[in-house]
Amino acid sequence: MKLRSHVLLKYPDFLFYFIGRFISAIGDKVFTIAMSVWVVSENSPSVKFHLGFLLAMNTLPVVIFGPFAGAIADRFNRKICMLIADFVRFSVLLIALILLLNKKLGIPQMYVICFLLATFVPLFESAAGASITHFVEENDISKAVALDGSVVNLSEIIGASLGGVLVALFHFKGALIFNALTFLCSFIMISLIRAELSSNKDEKDSYFNEICEGFSYLLNNKPLFSLFLMFAAVNFFTAPVFVLIPLLVKFKFAIPLARWVAAYETSLALGAGTMAILLSFKVLFKKVYTGIAICIGIFGTGYILTGISPVPFSVCIWLFLSGAALATINTLAIGLFQATIPDSVKGRIFALLTTVCFAAIPISYIITGYVSNFCSAANLFFINGVMVVIMGFILLFLPRINVD
Repeated sequence: MKLRSHVLLKYPDFLFYFIGRFISAIGDKVFTIAMSVWVVSENSPSVKFHLGFLLAMNTLPVVIFGPFAGAIADRFNRKICMLIADFVRFSVLLIALILLLNKKLGIPQMYVICFLLATFVPLFESAAGASITHFVEENDISKAVALDGSVVNLSEIIGASLGGVLVALFHFKGALIFNALTFLCSFIMISLIRAELSSNKDEKDSYFNEICEGFSYLLNNKPLFSLFLMFAAVNFFTAPVFVLIPLLVKFKFAIPLARWVAAYETSLALGAGTMAILLSFKVLFKKVYTGIAICIGIFGTGYILTGISPVPFSVCIWLFLSGAALATINTLAIGLFQATIPDSVKGRIFALLTTVCFAAIPISYIITGYVSNFCSAANLFFINGVMVVIMGFILLFLPRINVD
């Protein structure tokens, strides 16, 4: 009976939404791994910088266009927003494939491709985040949030494994084709959703005023704004994991690159995915802030242990631990936001959450790519882990959102 009442089986629209996100996220992970291996394999003295900068291109547009995309998601039908985002990203990958087949795809062109792909991420994510409460009943929101959080984590498990296989068998071309097809599948799944996904706003203000309204809501809500800034700080120190993992594999352990990059990223995702699935059967915890602070500390500890581990296999264990803590943090925080943010501004606030949290990531990638020329990946893992633990302690002293 408990399995039958699970949110995936109980709500068909949520099932379509979940499958669409899950499939496209797998493709994104395959693409990221293939791109990382492709760049690191280049015989260039600037390979570390290019890796950091390309990963930054995956996040910079989110920061730039996030607030605008959130206002669009609150102003128009959110299902249409998600379909447009999927279609455009599918088209961009086809262009990349054509360039590759004609031997005209180099690192400069890849900068543009990554930027364009990321440009439509905030439109999809803000529309998706604002739609969850339309798919499920109120008492199932926290379960749906946990499962929605597992989309990225579970897809990374499969995507990391597939990424290594596809790169080995079909090279970068296979990753591009696969990712394009996943966006097409996502487009089909989202089109099957029947729920009305328009905002509940009775009247629409001017587009500019609606953007300002989102900023005003966030800035005037000090507990919410404080929590957003805390997540941005944590992201600054945790995001470089995808820069540091390939460097750790190549320069510390000197083990097969594609296989171990996939193994480490799979371990991180497996921990997050396992915990997210377990949390999808639970209701929102009562002591949200304490739970988030503890899990931030556990996350940072996993990074510290990764940095000091002398054995390649042990890194899998510590990254699994960090992933499990990450899933719990996301479930507690997003569940809190879903329960307290009004639907009329939810698209803009979720877009601003993504913007604030992602704002530090491009800088973090670029700085990490540069500093890694002077400091080993292992030491950077250790330093970043210590800083994350400190962030968890600071969280306990922030003003808190009232969940009543």
